[in-house]
Amino acid sequence: MTELKHLEKPIGNIKKLEKVLKKIPVPKLQKFKNLQNSLLNAKKWSLTLLHNTEEDSYSLPYITNHAKKIIENFYTFEAKHPHESFPGGLKLEKMTHHAFCNIPVQAGSVFETEKRTDKILFYPVDKIINEIEHTFVKVEKEPRNKVKILKIYEDTALKKILLYKMEIYEFANEVFELPKKIEEIDIPTLKSTISAIHFEEVKNKVKIKDRTAIYKEEHPVDDWQILSECSVASNKAEIVDENGEVKVFETKIKERPVAFTIFGIGFERKVGWFPGAMIINVFKRKDVLSKKSSPEEYAEKHTYHLNGKKLQVSYKNLYLKGIYQIDKIPSLWSYASLTANSGKLNITIPIPIQRKIQDKETKEYKWQRTSPKSIAKAVEQILGTQRITYKGEEIYLQGKRAFIEKELLQIKEPPWLPEAQKLIKSAVTTYKTLQKLKRGIDYLSENTEDLSELEDLMPVKEIRNVQNDKQS
Repeated sequence: MTELKHLEKPIGNIKKLEKVLKKIPVPKLQKFKNLQNSLLNAKKWSLTLLHNTEEDSYSLPYITNHAKKIIENFYTFEAKHPHESFPGGLKLEKMTHHAFCNIPVQAGSVFETEKRTDKILFYPVDKIINEIEHTFVKVEKEPRNKVKILKIYEDTALKKILLYKMEIYEFANEVFELPKKIEEIDIPTLKSTISAIHFEEVKNKVKIKDRTAIYKEEHPVDDWQILSECSVASNKAEIVDENGEVKVFETKIKERPVAFTIFGIGFERKVGWFPGAMIINVFKRKDVLSKKSSPEEYAEKHTYHLNGKKLQVSYKNLYLKGIYQIDKIPSLWSYASLTANSGKLNITIPIPIQRKIQDKETKEYKWQRTSPKSIAKAVEQILGTQRITYKGEEIYLQGKRAFIEKELLQIKEPPWLPEAQKLIKSAVTTYKTLQKLKRGIDYLSENTEDLSELEDLMPVKEIRNVQNDKQS
């Protein structure tokens, strides 16, 4: 029993989460009956050691099947550019749960692949953050000023570091004046100032020892073995480089979500009302839906697409992150195409043509047509253009034109909408709890040589014909 002492606390945490799971309220709603049933079934999960009496084998209770059944009630949508005779438009897709990654993902088209729709209504309710970018800074002042900026990308579902990269700026005192407090460094000004001087001195072939500013970007580290030895917390990051050297950063200056799923309620004219979601992943991953036969294979494939020394950015999703309160304001979505970066980038993006805004004077909510100015900043900053093409008409976003969509649609909300929003909230809370439970079960599996040893620490349930190849 003493050798299992280290498992008592994790098991205690799992039992606490089990109590949390059972207390999550599930509103009754006939409209989304399947989602309601999925939540009620998930609440029945309990921590028991499963003993297959026929084979005398032990296993831990499955969790991801509950998460999968919850997510399969949701549809997501994305804007599609015309391609191979397929029309442009919004493509409505089913969702599922990727067990190994422990996150919701797209699973396939709701309609036939070539079919698109032009408008989808979406009421955001809650969101799950799948990935966070942590930014740390470190300063050295001898022999010259040196500022190191570290960016770490953490999977919040698995609690694992996926990648890190570092930028190093070395400069003389006269180039940039450092403040007394590290966290007060104006990073954008520092980067632009030193990069400009550095590239000018390189162009003029100034000897390295005579340069006043040196900029170096270290290539991203995505080696799974190296990353497993790194750690990140709210106030400290510890990384191991490819030479095995440990580097510690103790000043965090920023933290932002770079992958998240907004859950809510959607409406499409043929499908009607449905549990909906918007998936936003700023950085692209390699084939997250491919089957993984082992942790080693997963580690190899579950990486970023790297374009040389750069991360490959999903511009559509990055643009979505720039839209004001996308996770809070109900919107009627359509789509627009644009050409950016001197004709090199031709994409179709979802745009909110109507939004439900609260009147400042009456405090009442009403639907309004979307002004181009409300999305112009995101389009211009991220995609480098001020023009979109909507319904065949080119629109200059910064111009005087009042609205993108001339017609204001009168949206009639069903009386059960508030209860449906509560149900979605419960679904997100349940899903987050299942994610935490899976981490706990995975920890037990990874730190127990023989599961039968857990008999003294949790209830045992006798079962028959368990499929031993299933993963918890």
